[in-house]
Amino acid sequence: MQSFIVLSVFDKVSLTYGKPHVAINKADAIRQFKAACENVDTDLNKFSTDYELYEIGVFNSMDSESAILLGRLKPELLARASDFVFTDVASDVASDVTI
Repeated sequence: MQSFIVLSVFDKVSLTYGKPHVAINKADAIRQFKAACENVDTDLNKFSTDYELYEIGVFNSMDSESAILLGRLKPELLARASDFVFTDVASDVASDVTI
């Protein structure tokens, strides 16, 4: 039997969950989310205070002919995008200074 956790990113501005995806475990899920947040070309990075990663269920494949998907009654917060995105305060301040 193979088991995965099912995850979704919640957008606090639109108040919606994104498309579900799976990970082997919570550590793997957080690592994938962290990598996406650190990518400066993503909305997770650009608007980091808007996004949170939630575990929303579990997927178990019993064998080649059966599988089960179980949803959580209450999604579990695993990480916030803002936990992984850091701005360079010195360069932000320097860009605001006019000489």
